[in-house]
Amino acid sequence: MDEKSTGQQPGGAPKWRRTIVLVLVGIVVAVVLYVVGFVNGRSQASELRTQLEAAQENLAKVTEQRDVALARTLLYRAATDLEERNFGKAQDRLSEAVTTLKALAPGGGEGGDAIRGLQKQLEETRIDVSANVESQRAAVLALARRLDSLQPR
Repeated sequence: MDEKSTGQQPGGAPKWRRTIVLVLVGIVVAVVLYVVGFVNGRSQASELRTQLEAAQENLAKVTEQRDVALARTLLYRAATDLEERNFGKAQDRLSEAVTTLKALAPGGGEGGDAIRGLQKQLEETRIDVSANVESQRAAVLALARRLDSLQPR
């Protein structure tokens, strides 16, 4: 008998059996590779989530520092505007500083309470047209220094 009539390979196993075994081995290899890839991807996803959370916390801190720096700049510019007898611009800058500090929305605690207190004091500060701007300028600079002391370096 020859190979064609029995359907067997030279090794003695039927051709269909060998095909089924190869297909099953391929399926097992595919499942193992899928599981390994899934587990590896899941651990990488966990690492990426952790990195994302850290980046978001860092962004919040940097954004807060930027807003405090902007409010500080606005206060010093308001003092300069007073020196130049530009009372309307000085009042506008105080209003912008209040808006910037409101955007901070600090949490509770000593720092948040201090910023809210400063914000309230800024809201109550009014620039009056007068010949002697020194007292108003000193008050604005005192607020700026107070804001400086609230932000750690």
